[in-house]
Amino acid sequence: MKSILYLVLLIPILGRAQNSKKTLYEIGSGIHFESGLSWQEIRETAKAENKFIFMDCYATWCGPCKFMSDSIFPLKEVGDFMNDHFISVAVQTDQTSKDGDEIRKWYGDAKSIGEMYSISSFPTYLFFSPEGRVVHRVVGATGRTGKDFIARAKEAIDPKKQYYTYIENYKMHLKDSEYLRNALAMTLNSGDAKNAEDISDSYVDCLMNPFHEYNLRMIHAAVRSTKDKGFALFLKNGSRIDSVLHNEVATSWVWPLLAKEEVIPLFSEGKSPIVWEKIVRELKIKYPTINAKTIESLYTIFEYQIVTKEIRQPYYKKNAPIANWEEIFRQIKRLYPGYNPTKMIAIEKPKYYEYRKMWPECVKEALCCLDKYGNQLSIGNLNTFAWNVFMHSGDRGMLSKALEWSAHTIPDSSDHNEGVPEYIDTYANLLYKLGRRENAIFWEKRALGLVEESDSSLAINFRISIDRMAKGESTWKGRNKMEEYQLR
Repeated sequence: MKSILYLVLLIPILGRAQNSKKTLYEIGSGIHFESGLSWQEIRETAKAENKFIFMDCYATWCGPCKFMSDSIFPLKEVGDFMNDHFISVAVQTDQTSKDGDEIRKWYGDAKSIGEMYSISSFPTYLFFSPEGRVVHRVVGATGRTGKDFIARAKEAIDPKKQYYTYIENYKMHLKDSEYLRNALAMTLNSGDAKNAEDISDSYVDCLMNPFHEYNLRMIHAAVRSTKDKGFALFLKNGSRIDSVLHNEVATSWVWPLLAKEEVIPLFSEGKSPIVWEKIVRELKIKYPTINAKTIESLYTIFEYQIVTKEIRQPYYKKNAPIANWEEIFRQIKRLYPGYNPTKMIAIEKPKYYEYRKMWPECVKEALCCLDKYGNQLSIGNLNTFAWNVFMHSGDRGMLSKALEWSAHTIPDSSDHNEGVPEYIDTYANLLYKLGRRENAIFWEKRALGLVEESDSSLAINFRISIDRMAKGESTWKGRNKMEEYQLR
């Protein structure tokens, strides 16, 4: 769940100075949000009036937040309940150039609140006791009606349902797998990464047998670091986990964290030289159960970092000099001893020339790379190189070579419901440019059949191509590469 969930914001006419938008609801009918008070003053007011605190943590760009502000918070039934039980305050968690003095005064508190309570999804509601102790948390949709919201708000004043009250007691239940499972599920559903990580470690320790699909997936959702016990579980028991889940997933659960902590920092910290063999030796010492598949995945990250740092960052930008491949080769050999960049550079050259719109060079290097490394390339690269040859070459020999490689990206002609439509489209257009119109139309219709209901942009694109093929017109003119990527 990314940082935009279905809820909350504010009521503009009741002390929420950050919105001046009018509402059709009568003044006083909805939630009253305090204005002009500091966080300390909010807590003092709540204690004096013996009321809980409702804190709406929102972002200005959050659509669901605006929905709640406009459609739920102004309702009379919502206002009656919330104003009776809570002191309410809205906290803007982002910063914009349009922020007024009231918002700016809260910048410091907003930041510390976000960090303290691991707020990364919006809207997030925090509820505090009259004494100022956080007791409840709601993240995500509360429904489309006032009653739905009130039902969730009522949880905040019921000790049996209070989020923080429940999870803060988990240390009293370290041998109770059901309690820990419920607590972990609550933290995950609430986007509370810090508490999820802590409870996950206790959950792993508590389980007699963690190798059940539900347990494994829950632990995986909570793991954030190589120091987490769930990570050690996955690293050590990859084959068994794959067997339980009937899928090869354990490596994909492990290597991103290793890359984040052990490989990428070497590049971001500017250390050199960076030696892959040394990285592997240290990984095997630090993580004795690391397998070859994980190391292979980390190598792709190692290589990607080299491409990014030594080629894309310096040369893929406006006014950058034309890449000097011999100099790039020498620099990489110097900074990364033992690494041979020959294949990587061969793959990067056509991409670079595509970026620079140097089409003759792009076509030449694409075919060169296909000749040397075609059997080792991803089908994504095969398709990209073949497409650029189609778009920017009229040479039949070049087109025929591109067609041969494009054929590796498409399914058997009898598999009508299989294949990637974009790859089939490339193959069809190469056929067409080579004069094999009937066969080209067959494959373009296959591509259309895969997207006709699910992707209207591609469907329109493919219909246009079929129509042009039928009329004998060019299918490459007017299909700008950037527009092509946007459609795809």
